[in-house]
Amino acid sequence: MEGEIQKLYGEETKNVIVQHDQASSHESRETAAYAEDLKSRLGITIMKKSEIPVKSPDISPIDFFGFGYLKQRLFSKKPRTLEGLWKVAIEDWFSKTQFMVQRVMKSWKRRCRLVKLTKGRHIEPITKIQSRKVKC
Repeated sequence: MEGEIQKLYGEETKNVIVQHDQASSHESRETAAYAEDLKSRLGITIMKKSEIPVKSPDISPIDFFGFGYLKQRLFSKKPRTLEGLWKVAIEDWFSKTQFMVQRVMKSWKRRCRLVKLTKGRHIEPITKIQSRKVKC
């Protein structure tokens, strides 16, 4: 993880915050020790379980972008074997551009604000989210 983060963010690595899911393994002593080590060496912060935002597909980038993107790509390429399915999934997942990732993260910030404003209730589809002004 740290090598990839350093490649992506370079000098800005110290500003990176990593959010795990709420798996119990992410709360182990070993994970906590690793998180402290990352923070002290590189400035990378791993959020604690108690700091993780509401569980919601509205604010989970893998839910609101990742799965839909992969499904769309898989349906358009129509792989016929399990091996072909994996090949297409891996190629398409790693073909995303930095621009796409930046758009997703910009949308994520807006989604988090909207979920906060609606007190955790479901928010509208992405087309309405992108055009809506949000003040927080």
